[in-house]
Amino acid sequence: MWLGNQPIHGCENVLILSGGDLLFLKTDRKENGTEIRKDVETLSKAAFFKKYQWPDNESGEGLYRELKNSNMNVNQQA
Repeated sequence: MWLGNQPIHGCENVLILSGGDLLFLKTDRKENGTEIRKDVETLSKAAFFKKYQWPDNESGEGLYRELKNSNMNVNQQA
C-alpha cells in the first residue's frame, strides 16, 4: 500500500509491504512516463539501459521486462 508523500526520515514516499514492513523511498530522479513507454518500444535494450542509466543486472532486467509487458498490455487495450 502506498501512503503517498510523507516527509518521514528525509524520504518522499512510504510503502507498507504485505508483511507489514515499511519501505521509505527517496526519489533519485524523475523521468517522463510517456517518453519511457515510447522508448521501451523504439530503443534497443542496451540503448534504453544507457539512456536511463539502468543497472545491467538481474534487477534492471526484471524492471525492463515488467515495463515491456505493461506497455504491451496498454497497447492491446487501446
